[in-house]
Amino acid sequence: MQSFLMSLIGAVRKSIFTFALLTFISLSGIFIATEQPALALQSTASQVVSPSATSSTAANREAEYEKEAKAATSPEAQEEAYEEDLEQYKEANPDAKTGLVEGAKELVEKVTGDQ
Repeated sequence: MQSFLMSLIGAVRKSIFTFALLTFISLSGIFIATEQPALALQSTASQVVSPSATSSTAANREAEYEKEAKAATSPEAQEEAYEEDLEQYKEANPDAKTGLVEGAKELVEKVTGDQ
């Protein structure tokens, strides 16, 4: 009976110790996680948007929307918009590698001797 009582007391002590340990671990996690949102708030508070910039971009946005809506209605306008975008890309990236289709066209021209 005495050995049973001693083993029961030991089990209760281990369970209390385990519960206390888990409580301290969970509390330490709460205090560590509170710093991260505070740092995120500092980075967004430094950015200031001027009201004049938003009004000019709204007019530009509206003009771009009208242009894209027109381009979406006809295939010719879509092709024209694609060509304009392709020219802008080539101007912005002159040293970029040519596309697969352009490379194939050059290869076909070289093989057939049309150059």
